[in-house]
Amino acid sequence: MHPSSVPHSRLVTWKTLIRLAFPLALAQFFNYTMQIIDSWFVGKIGVTELGGLSLGNGYFAFFMVGGFGILGAMEFHISFAIGAKTQQQSFDDFIQGVFLMLFYSLAVIPIMIAGGWMMRRFGVDPAVIPDAERFIFWVGLSLFPSYLFLSLRSLLQCYGVTAPQLIVVIAANGLNFVLDAIFVPGKFGIPAMGVRGAAIATLISRIIMAGILCFWTYRILKSRPETALLKWNFEFRSSRAWKILKMAGPTIGQLLFEVGIFVFSTFLAGRLGPIQLSSHHLVLSFASLVFMIPLGFSSAATVLVGKAYGARDFALLRLSGNLALLTGGAIAFTAGLVIWIFGIPLLSSFNSDPQVVNTGASLLLIVLAFQVFDATQVISAGCLRGIGSTRTAFMANLLGHWFVALPVMLYASQQARYGIFGIWMGLMLGLVCVATSLIWYWRRRSGPMLQALLIGDASA
Repeated sequence: MHPSSVPHSRLVTWKTLIRLAFPLALAQFFNYTMQIIDSWFVGKIGVTELGGLSLGNGYFAFFMVGGFGILGAMEFHISFAIGAKTQQQSFDDFIQGVFLMLFYSLAVIPIMIAGGWMMRRFGVDPAVIPDAERFIFWVGLSLFPSYLFLSLRSLLQCYGVTAPQLIVVIAANGLNFVLDAIFVPGKFGIPAMGVRGAAIATLISRIIMAGILCFWTYRILKSRPETALLKWNFEFRSSRAWKILKMAGPTIGQLLFEVGIFVFSTFLAGRLGPIQLSSHHLVLSFASLVFMIPLGFSSAATVLVGKAYGARDFALLRLSGNLALLTGGAIAFTAGLVIWIFGIPLLSSFNSDPQVVNTGASLLLIVLAFQVFDATQVISAGCLRGIGSTRTAFMANLLGHWFVALPVMLYASQQARYGIFGIWMGLMLGLVCVATSLIWYWRRRSGPMLQALLIGDASA
């Protein structure tokens, strides 16, 4: 009997999803809280410094997501190899993915350092650029340590291990909080470093995160019967690396288009002045924090769908993907609702300027509306990545964000009656287009795959 002919319990499959997705979502959540902690300390200094941090974070994020494309392709190959019972191949693909992210880091760090020049050319308020440059320089050095940590996390999650990365990232947040408390305002004889201090705190925390998880991963996999005898071949193999890179290409494009539009929105907000930029940064930070939940479900969907695909179990493939979409979307909306309800106290805790708080509180209503669409698009992309399909997400993000959202943002942001609200209306419209197209394509791809198998079994 083919695996697809075996009925699967929705409850059992949902429990499997939650066991994998919940720790991943928490790890993503706490991984992002480093930026929230930085914003909290820097926001106490002033609006201009917070604006500089916003620009630096956005610019860094644009380049960092390129490695996420490699990470996603690596996840697919590892989970597929495990599903196909070829564990040694999963180790080899992990090593090649790490090599690719090292090469990518070395290539983009010099470009990142030139960020201040690009901001001046774009017409960003000159007052916020120096702090942005300081932040980019120091946090840019954390690029490869971040990739190494995320690669190790992906390897462990493909083998069903999720606790270590969660423990490490929570401990790193504690370290980052302590370092921010010392470096940003200046304590214990250390001079006040402001935004630069926040970046150095993040750099130190990310290096320690990667080092601890590297040691922990080796110990865990050496203690498991199915991986204890596998070899770590630290040798670059161009043929395997090219397979990963070939699949990663569309995903890199998808992520650059997706994150790029949010970075562009930050640059547009920077042209409106420090008040609008600070409000935009805080609201985008809260929205991104909520987004970490569906992002965790997206990673879980890639692993579970990829394993089912490798085992040729298309009934489980479709069920796992659909449950990830429903559960992740519902939790993201609930979290967004909580942030909207407590929006004013949250915003006030970061910056006491009434203009920043009132503008941000108004924007949170728009953020609540697009949480469902944001969750839908990222989880759908994860499901499609699990079956090796990445080009559709690339095209959806290109068209939705840059041919729909961008014109709206450019026009509306220049109208006095819209301003920063025009930027967010454009972002909302783009997400609706991307989410609608991706969920339609997931349903279109996963349904016929299952139907074809069932017809084949019936005729056998």
